[in-house]
Amino acid sequence: MKSRMLLIWMVGLLIGNVYAYNPYAPNQFDVVEHNSWEYKVSQQVSKSGIAPEMAFKFNDSYRLTRFELVQFVAVAIQRRERVSESVQRLIDSLQKKLDHELQYVTPYKHNEEGK
Repeated sequence: MKSRMLLIWMVGLLIGNVYAYNPYAPNQFDVVEHNSWEYKVSQQVSKSGIAPEMAFKFNDSYRLTRFELVQFVAVAIQRRERVSESVQRLIDSLQKKLDHELQYVTPYKHNEEGK
């Protein structure tokens, strides 16, 4: 009886670990390639001046992580009314592409008044 319960417990433990990890999910700490679509579009949005406090992250020497990219897009979504319609369309396309990851991000709060 004990060996049967132990076997059931071990199988449950194995199954639980298998379902806990998704190898296809993007790692938030991976560096975003500079030639990727997300990076190029985010760089264009950044050039509009929507988030000047984050603009340095789109420098060629900066290794932007996926988390930082999603954080930037969340800020851009909050401030989308400040830019032209063409940039708003770019923000919308980024939002659509990164929708799943954006639900886990608390947008960066920047004190714009300098207080």
